[in-house]
Amino acid sequence: MHRTLRGAANSLRKYSTGSNNSSKTSFGVLAATAIVGGLGVYVYTFEDPRKDNWSEKRMEDLRANSDDEALSKLDRYGACILNHRRIPKATIQQWHIIVKEEFAAEDVNQPWASHRFRPVFKNRYHRNVLLLEQLQAKFMPTVDETLKPVSDAYFEKGNLVGKRALTEMQMLVSLPDSVNQFWHRDNTRPGISFTIPLHDTSLELGPTQIITATHKKSPESKKVISANLEAGEVLAYDARLIHRGTKNQTMDENRMAIAFRYDLTKTPPPGTTIVGTSITRVNGIITFAYCRLKDTLFG
Repeated sequence: MHRTLRGAANSLRKYSTGSNNSSKTSFGVLAATAIVGGLGVYVYTFEDPRKDNWSEKRMEDLRANSDDEALSKLDRYGACILNHRRIPKATIQQWHIIVKEEFAAEDVNQPWASHRFRPVFKNRYHRNVLLLEQLQAKFMPTVDETLKPVSDAYFEKGNLVGKRALTEMQMLVSLPDSVNQFWHRDNTRPGISFTIPLHDTSLELGPTQIITATHKKSPESKKVISANLEAGEVLAYDARLIHRGTKNQTMDENRMAIAFRYDLTKTPPPGTTIVGTSITRVNGIITFAYCRLKDTLFG
């Protein structure tokens, strides 16, 4: 690889020394355009989650069978899959019915202000039910029993002192022909997020995609993982981790999930400005491209 790049550089140098300034400039512009265009085509190609040939194996590295193991993986990778805290099938079926009925009552053709489910991107809708007591009551018993212990352990291990609060409880719906979210963090300060699919989520249906080890400065190698989980599996990740929801490429199936997040009340989300969000977005694009190039060359 390095020899090839060195050879290309030498060829370019020979060409440049044998041409006038105008030719040099023209060739430089042409070369830069070709490189940028090639990288653009490459990244666009791998923007399709269905072309992800690496995540299934990598997901095994994220699986935890105890709270201690989960905390270790959260610290190392910024994310883990809680094998030992999977949501019971009967509960998932109930949650699926709730979200399905709530979304069926939504008229997506009405003006944005009248939406209960907030349109966040093309064919992507979120509804925060944190302040809706009647709906919240249908989720909280399981959340308190299954997720809160992990959240408490996360804050305690990190010596994160202060009052904690459930800051997000969202229904997520992604319709066919939806688009990728932009890369983002839930918070720039420590916190813990949980995403739970309400049905098996294939790569085509558009799972949550994460870039590991982006939650803090870390020597750990960064990797892109598309978390195509089964119904009821719990993806836990540090709120600072760069991630996104990917596009739903099915013809007639909605992707539905529930998301929860705990933060310290003194550091509420998102913890940044529009400029900071834009920087994270660009960081995600560049890191994603680097990871995919590395995947292609080295596996």
